[in-house]
Order: sequence, then C-alpha cells, then structure tokens
Amino acid sequence: MALPFTSYTDSVTHLQDITASKISTTILGRLYNHGMRQILMSWEWSARKAEGLVNTVDPYSTGTVAVTQGSTTVTGTDTVWTSAMTGRFMRVGSSDTFHKFTFVSTTSGTLEKAWADVTDTSETYEIFQYLYTVDATAGEVGQILLPTEGLAIEERSLSWVNRVDPARRQTTGTPEVWIGHGVDSTGGYLIEFWPRYSAATAVRVPYYKRVDDISGSTQPIIRSDLVECLASIYAADRLYSEFGDRHWIELRSAWKQDFAELYEVAKREDLERHNLPRAVQMAGSGGVNWQRFITEDR
Repeated sequence: MALPFTSYTDSVTHLQDITASKISTTILGRLYNHGMRQILMSWEWSARKAEGLVNTVDPYSTGTVAVTQGSTTVTGTDTVWTSAMTGRFMRVGSSDTFHKFTFVSTTSGTLEKAWADVTDTSETYEIFQYLYTVDATAGEVGQILLPTEGLAIEERSLSWVNRVDPARRQTTGTPEVWIGHGVDSTGGYLIEFWPRYSAATAVRVPYYKRVDDISGSTQPIIRSDLVECLASIYAADRLYSEFGDRHWIELRSAWKQDFAELYEVAKREDLERHNLPRAVQMAGSGGVNWQRFITEDR
C-alpha cells in the first residue's frame, strides 16, 4: 500500500496499477470514497472531531409595527432595524405565528408570507432567532455544555419541541435541550436551543466533521493506506464477479489481512495521540462489523 497520507489522485493511480487497469479510474474513485466513508463512520477518529462557536442574538422589540392583511410589507414606528436581522423571525402581537423577516430599511421590512390576520396599524412585535448554524463542515453534533455552568444539555427531537412550544415563546438564560434541524442551504448544520436564549450568548458546540467525498490533490483525514486497502478489497470483489478469476479472491484474502492489521494500527495511533474517545465505537456506525468483515471466508 501507499504511504500513510497521499492524495486521492495518487491513491487512485495506485489502485489502477494493482488492479492491472481493469477498472476505470471513475469506478475506483467511487470505491475509494465509499471505503473512506465506511472507515470514518466506524470509529470516533480524532480527525473528525471539531468545535464551532454559536453566537446567539438578543430579541428585538423596540417600537411598534403596522401590518396589512394580504401584504408581506411590515412598517415600523420608532424602530431601528438592521440588515443583520434578515433571516430572523418576526412575531406580531399575540399571534402564535411567526414569519421569516427580511430587512429593507430601519423602519421597513418584508415577511416570507402575506399577513393573514386583520390589518393592524400599531402593534407590539418581536424579532428573534432560534435557529443557528454550527459550521459548514458539521455533521453529527456531540455533547453540548452550557457556557457558564458547564452542564450538558439533552438532545430532543423537532416533533418534541413542536408539541411543547410550537410558537417558540419560551425564553431563558439557561436552555434545557437542543434540537437538530438538519442542514441549511450552505450545508451547515442547524441547531435550536430551547427555551431559546433571552440574551446574546456564545456557546461552543462540539461536532464530528461531515464525511464528504474527496478528489484531486485532497488527502483523506485518516491514513491513505487504510483507505486504499479497503478499496482494493472492494475492487477484488468486483473483478472476481466480472471475470471469475480466483486470483482476485486470493488477493482479496491478503488485502483483508493487511486491512485488519492497518485498522488496528490506525486506531492505536489515534488513541495514543488523542487519548481515549468518549466511546470505543460510535453508536450507529452504519452497521459496519469489521471483525466479521476481516475474518469471513470466501
């Protein structure tokens, strides 16, 4: 196998050499990335661990607003709205409905949908945020600790918070739970704190980096030889299925043994450099049973 860290392009070239160019580079690239994802999701590799800073924002309710039934325009009196408020949410009066807000000027904005209630020329309101992006590379979020108390807060589901507080009215200085909302338009992971923060607060959020395919000169965040070894096993399976030559089965057996050894070396290196992870095996690791994989006979 190749050196511990080589580029995707160099690894695919090496895979083409050892498979006698019987598989296209496109397919080898897919096998390589599939193997890389399988390995990265099978263990809490330290290279996947990262931390993002989430800055919550103050709710804003200075002045009053006017809304017109059937219109998306909202007009403020004694308001000082800013462009930073675009993308936050506005609730008008006692309504449980809240709309995504877009800034136009210090006294003018638009709602994502036309105002469906009755026209009102002077009503209280609130502009608030409850969804925050952790990081553009974030995948699974880890255990979140409160900034001052250092206590862990519990993860709950979106359906749970929609039952408990669908209008997102409850606020606090110390949230009880956090909720994952998937990814935003940029691929960043969205989370919600509930009850939502009543004042601006900085919260550090640990997460596992999203596992994306790589290409070109990019190197994997784990040992290249480990990824190549697993890709070689997949390639041998493909070649045996296509040509029926038991030579590929013999190579597959040798590569499986190499993989078993390299996998243990990689884990040991990871533990020695970064101490024990919070769990030996990530819960829900995609059902990868490496022990069975490396010992089964063909």
